[in-house]
Amino acid sequence: INMAAALRSRGLPVPQVLGYDGQESILLLEDLGRESMATQLATDPPHRKLERYREAIDLLVRMQKAMDVKDPACVAYQRLFDARLLDWEFLHFLEYGIEARRGEVLDPKTRRRFVEATEALTQILLQIPIGFVHRDYQSRNLMSKGGRYYLIDFQDALIGPYLYDLVALLRDSYASLSTEELAILIEYFRGARASLFGRAEAAETIWRQFHLITIQRKLKDAGRFVYIER
Repeated sequence: INMAAALRSRGLPVPQVLGYDGQESILLLEDLGRESMATQLATDPPHRKLERYREAIDLLVRMQKAMDVKDPACVAYQRLFDARLLDWEFLHFLEYGIEARRGEVLDPKTRRRFVEATEALTQILLQIPIGFVHRDYQSRNLMSKGGRYYLIDFQDALIGPYLYDLVALLRDSYASLSTEELAILIEYFRGARASLFGRAEAAETIWRQFHLITIQRKLKDAGRFVYIER
């Protein structure tokens, strides 16, 4: 409810909260229908694919710009994608993506090598500029209604690497992009950011940071899917 109000107050498309009973833990939301970006990608002709992604990137950059001014009343600004959380997500992959999936505990030496490598990556990720992060900005969480996309599943929003949501979108677990398509869309994002923010990172910097965040995000995803299944 807090996040919906914050996003809506900045002019962003989210489902309307129609009613809430805190005592009974009942929340009534506007029905956005069944058509998500994911269903569109699965049924659209090939030439529409990049158009859909550009629409999603336009909304992403618009969201980043709209949420760029801190609001102490919004819970997202009270949470940070810091070293503790990044390292926890790496260990979540270790525990479930490797150990639980394989049914065996890693030996101390191998575990130590994993922790050293991922903690080093965490320190690199912490150098990336930060901003508002939806945290699960992917094709199943963009609902299409009335010719535009609506945001859902934003309750875990926080402050973190500004490229994180782009990684979530372009390295989606439910849709695939070629290297060529990826390059086109990352450059489109860079241009959209430059237009709204008046500045843009160098292309090679974004490309490298994008792939480093991808490693962290997809390891977390891999562990998370095993966790949910178990």
